Amino acid sequence: MMAMAVASTLSAHVCAQGTFPNRVVRIVVPSTSGGGADALARLLAHHLTERWGKQVIVENRTGASNMLGGEFVAKSAPDGHTLLAGISTLAINPSTHKKVLFDA
Repeated sequence: MMAMAVASTLSAHVCAQGTFPNRVVRIVVPSTSGGGADALARLLAHHLTERWGKQVIVENRTGASNMLGGEFVAKSAPDGHTLLAGISTLAINPSTHKKVLFDA
């Protein structure tokens, strides 16, 4: 369900921009491969690759209670080519860790 909401939101955005995406789009999953977030991101990547005609890849960046992936996306260029497959620990981390380097 989340994948379809994201896909429809991104598709509407793409129609308005016209030139997006102009290179590979990356979906960062902050957890290990094979889990639910990874499987959902891979389904979404396949759908978006077909729809946009540009490659959408899934990249797993694990570690530090999923904060490494979140921090990587937060520091990436704000051009829409790097997306985060957010999971619940990203919202929980500020209450369980003293230092979180991004605002989920």
